[in-house]
Amino acid sequence: VRSPDHIFYFTLRDALNFGVQEFFGLLVSCESLGCKIASQDFHAEQCELQKSQLSWRAFAFMGLGLLLFLSFACTCLYVRCPPLQRLVHFLEGDSTKASSRVEVSDTE
Repeated sequence: VRSPDHIFYFTLRDALNFGVQEFFGLLVSCESLGCKIASQDFHAEQCELQKSQLSWRAFAFMGLGLLLFLSFACTCLYVRCPPLQRLVHFLEGDSTKASSRVEVSDTE
């Protein structure tokens, strides 16, 4: 397949390129509220979503929030509790870290 000779890129808004105003956009500027091609009698259709289609989202977000909270809580417990660190190292099978005392130094 041969590469194209020219590629044209158009944006949503009119553009000023190299000092030349281009009027290919659907909006005149960023401040414009209306599309240039919409007619006066145009009315967009309303699409109502059924509640049953989205009912799972509440449970999904609650589950995600619970998972994040538990991850945060477990991390805080692990960092702040040396006996828990020793237990984790023991369960991982690392006997050198499990038997040694975990000390936290405040020196920089």
